[in-house]
Amino acid sequence: MCRLLFVSGSPAESEIREILIGFRRLAEYGNIPAGSAKGHKDGWGLATIGNGRPEKEFRNAGDAFSDPLYADGVDAIATLRPRAIMGHLRKAFVGSATLENTQPYLSEAYAMCHNGTVFGVDDLPLGSFEKSVRGESDSERLFYFLLGHIREGESLEDGFGSAIRNVAGGHDYAAMNLLFSDGKRLLARRDFNPDNADVKEYGLESYYSLFLGTERSGRFIVICSEKLDVDGVTWRLLDNRETVSIPLS
Repeated sequence: MCRLLFVSGSPAESEIREILIGFRRLAEYGNIPAGSAKGHKDGWGLATIGNGRPEKEFRNAGDAFSDPLYADGVDAIATLRPRAIMGHLRKAFVGSATLENTQPYLSEAYAMCHNGTVFGVDDLPLGSFEKSVRGESDSERLFYFLLGHIREGESLEDGFGSAIRNVAGGHDYAAMNLLFSDGKRLLARRDFNPDNADVKEYGLESYYSLFLGTERSGRFIVICSEKLDVDGVTWRLLDNRETVSIPLS
């Protein structure tokens, strides 16, 4: 259970700060599932993407809202003005609050953030990626399962879609809201499971949201689990099981 962020294009330094600080507030004040404790306080991560791969990363296992290291990351990223930024705020459900369980997950050119829970992922075949797993979360195994499909020679979109169908066909899941990048393109997918018992009991459709924000002149886009108060950005809620493909070049 998490909050996701992606920024791509040419925002000004002040706009990057505005976006990342607005995202930080979701660690304290973001939407939460009914009956759960306030906040997304179990780890955070920010990664920049440029030159076809992740370049800089900033992360900690604590609460982004009170962590001074988050502010340091904002300063560094805003000054850098990278081509793309991926961010994650964690509310632990599977796995403890450790650095190994913080996101984004990174491997060579690839980066991924996940919001949701996939059950029974221990049976996902990871092949040679099995040795790469460091944490306890279902999200990390999902990441390496996706990589295995994409590296079989399919295009990014085809490999991604095939892997999602494979997981959904064999596993119960609450949601697979995903940001997935190969360094050249981002795939953003909203996917909650209306048949999942928790989704039905707690009305989690509104929690598993994903919004696409477009700056009025087209200079940059923002994708976030919740609409941020960013001047000049118009937001659209993605449909369930909609995937948006965004070039990063």
